[in-house]
Amino acid sequence: MKYTYELIYPTGETEMAEETFDTEDEAVDAALYDCSCFEQGREIMSMMGDRDDEIIEGDCDFAIIEIDDE
Repeated sequence: MKYTYELIYPTGETEMAEETFDTEDEAVDAALYDCSCFEQGREIMSMMGDRDDEIIEGDCDFAIIEIDDE
């Protein structure tokens, strides 16, 4: 089995990772990193004084997906 992940943004939009991973733990680590980048981007937008209506509220989530490697 190989693994990948799908990011789920607070808006309901999703984004599938382009990478595959040998273990589920590797996929989880990569997904957590991408979610932390989303959070950091939101913080930067807030510090830059972007309008509140442009800043997405809510948390980034993810789903791990098993891929048959046949």
